[in-house]
Amino acid sequence: MKKYIHSCFIGIGIASFIIVLNSISYFGMNVVISSLVLGVFQGIIVPLIYHNKIKTLYLVKVLLHAVISYLLIILWWIVGENLSLSMVSLLWFIVFISVFSYFHFMNHKDAYKINTKLKDEKSKKMKIKEKA
Repeated sequence: MKKYIHSCFIGIGIASFIIVLNSISYFGMNVVISSLVLGVFQGIIVPLIYHNKIKTLYLVKVLLHAVISYLLIILWWIVGENLSLSMVSLLWFIVFISVFSYFHFMNHKDAYKINTKLKDEKSKKMKIKEKA
């Protein structure tokens, strides 16, 4: 099953590359390059906000990420102007909430597994102390 999922992601990557190449003729090189640059900057802001030792609330980090991400989208819209601003904003909101929800639930699931493992180890240590 893992091999099939891995193959699916490779297929998605190849299809995405083909779409980028085809969109050059439809949108023009300017929009395609600005979209790729947008993707690079979207990727850069994540470690800057979340992985640095910024001591602030998680909600503040999410809001900061959302604001910077939306400003990048506005800059992309100014360069491209192929869609209306309301459509670009709606698409950004849907994608941002979807990605945030996915990572939030995955992190919650991982934290639950870690806490369960720690509780099991703690209970094993308590049983060993009781026997001694």
